[in-house]
Amino acid sequence: MLLAAPQIETLREAIGRLGQARGGTSTSLAGETGFQRARARFPENLGGLSYFDLSRIPWENFAEVFETALKRTGQTFPVSLDTARDWIKTISPVLHRYLHAWSSGSWKDAHGLYFDAYLE
Repeated sequence: MLLAAPQIETLREAIGRLGQARGGTSTSLAGETGFQRARARFPENLGGLSYFDLSRIPWENFAEVFETALKRTGQTFPVSLDTARDWIKTISPVLHRYLHAWSSGSWKDAHGLYFDAYLE
């Protein structure tokens, strides 16, 4: 398993949750129906697989995270922050309703190398 995160705190939280999942009542990813559905779309002989449960993203907090990241990096945005914040707050229910999961896979056979991805 490979874990990556833009901030060390996020990575430490993820590692901590992994430790809790082993000893606690949390189920593994293989037991989730979304992951099973995504895995069934790909051939048996996968070389690589990725799955991301988009329904767990708190889209309603995205405006604050976006604004904090802009301020921290000192970058500017082509529109005012108020306009961006209003747009993100308007679209976040739509994202939550329609974006459920992202999965991708890669495999090879005698005829070549293949990549495929699905956005639910």
